[in-house]
Amino acid sequence: MKYELKFEGEEAIDYFKSNIGLATFEKHKSAGGKYFFKLFLDGAPFALSRKYTTELRVQKGIDEIMKYASVSEILDFSDNDLVFFD
Repeated sequence: MKYELKFEGEEAIDYFKSNIGLATFEKHKSAGGKYFFKLFLDGAPFALSRKYTTELRVQKGIDEIMKYASVSEILDFSDNDLVFFD
């Protein structure tokens, strides 16, 4: 999802963390053979995962979200273009 204002994104993240039990996931396989999932919250699209090499890794990613989302921290890289240095 894209948000115009930073606080809108933060509110969406807080809502997600508080309502992780409402999340549903759809697993997919790309034309290139990579696996990914779509996350829905209240039936609406909320996020798209990174690509995984196996379906088992997709499931592990989903399991991690379900386990840790409610206690995760928010990392804000919006003010720094060089988040990951060489």
